[in-house]
Amino acid sequence: MREGDERRLIHERKLVPEEPPIEVETWPWPVKVFTLGRFDVLTDGRPVRFAGKAQRKPLALLQALIALGGQRVREDRLTEILWPDADGDAARQALSTTLHRLRRLVGHDRAFARDGGTLSLVRDHCWVDIWAAERMLGRAEVAIARSPVRDHEWAASVRSTDRAVALYRGEFLNGDPALPWAAAVGERLRERLLRQLRKHGHLWETMGDWEEAAQCYERAVSLNDCAEEFHRRLMMAYLRLERRSDAMIAYQRCRKNLLTALGIAPSAETEALRRTIQATER
Repeated sequence: MREGDERRLIHERKLVPEEPPIEVETWPWPVKVFTLGRFDVLTDGRPVRFAGKAQRKPLALLQALIALGGQRVREDRLTEILWPDADGDAARQALSTTLHRLRRLVGHDRAFARDGGTLSLVRDHCWVDIWAAERMLGRAEVAIARSPVRDHEWAASVRSTDRAVALYRGEFLNGDPALPWAAAVGERLRERLLRQLRKHGHLWETMGDWEEAAQCYERAVSLNDCAEEFHRRLMMAYLRLERRSDAMIAYQRCRKNLLTALGIAPSAETEALRRTIQATER
């Protein structure tokens, strides 16, 4: 059965799993929100077009709700972020009005739930890319912690990590400087991804599988192009594979990124490895 047929069947029969398959992006979610490297909202598979100042607050409410975890977020925390100068009653009324506008904009009332002074995105109606990435990464972390190398759990950890990395398409909400309360959200996810890739890379090296190690470190530098440690490990992996030209390209990319973004040169350790690579070419 083709993917489109499966989605239609799920929709027509109103199939609802016991646990929302957050990690399955292709499930026919009523609402999908992309926050990593962009901000897009889809309802029933169609993009929601945002235009005009009237939609700014509803979208800011959705962004703040996701940034704060999306589940049972205290309404007073949301009003502190979005209406910092309003008093209690005015802020609560502004929240109610804005939530009503957000529901109309999204087109799914059941996507949001208010309960006891908290607001939530309903997980069986909404898919959010950062939720999916966090779930896949959580599975990967658990699997690698209890698994011997080359065990099926280890393979599952690698697959889950790769899927989480694929979902990370850039900074949370594009790293918008106008949203300082959101800055740490994507950074926490990225650091968790890098820690997981470091574990995988170390184990690949231990097994002498330098091809897999190189691929692992390539994923790491795609997440953080100023992470010198991973550039250096990538250079070493290429050296072990006798791909010296690739190792030097990795060095040049590292040097350029460090100088451009941070205004610093590669460390003495990285330079020593560069000299070793060059010496082996003679």
